[in-house]
Amino acid sequence: MVVKSHPAHLGTSELVGRAIQKVVADSGLPEGVFSLVVGAGNTIGEALVAHPAIKSVGFTGSRRGISR
Repeated sequence: MVVKSHPAHLGTSELVGRAIQKVVADSGLPEGVFSLVVGAGNTIGEALVAHPAIKSVGFTGSRRGISR
């Protein structure tokens, strides 16, 4: 799972990311099964969506991010 944080909620994103990392470790899942990506703008999200290894995408309301 790859999650791109929202630049207006970096602290919350980090807290949630750390909680997910703990669950991953406690469950015995491989360390790389979760990644939190941080960056401003849509460029990173667009690159993730276009990458062939990404099989599905979910959005949380950004109309600008899906208008392309």
